[in-house]
Amino acid sequence: MPAPAVVPPVRRPYAAAFRPLIAAAAVTGTVIDLTLAEPARVLSHFTIQSNLLLAAVLALSARAPGRAARRCRRG
Repeated sequence: MPAPAVVPPVRRPYAAAFRPLIAAAAVTGTVIDLTLAEPARVLSHFTIQSNLLLAAVLALSARAPGRAARRCRRG
């Protein structure tokens, strides 16, 4: 079953703006920690690993709304 049949595509401009901002904040926090301490020690912390995962997921999902809207219009 195609996704538009289950959930109709709706534009959410606030969510579209929120995703890249939070991804940038997660990357910024990780970069700050990496500059202040030894990278191997910093990257061993769960919070840093989860921030990197969050940044990756939100960066990918920030690109997705535009691609999904184009697919729905085509058909």
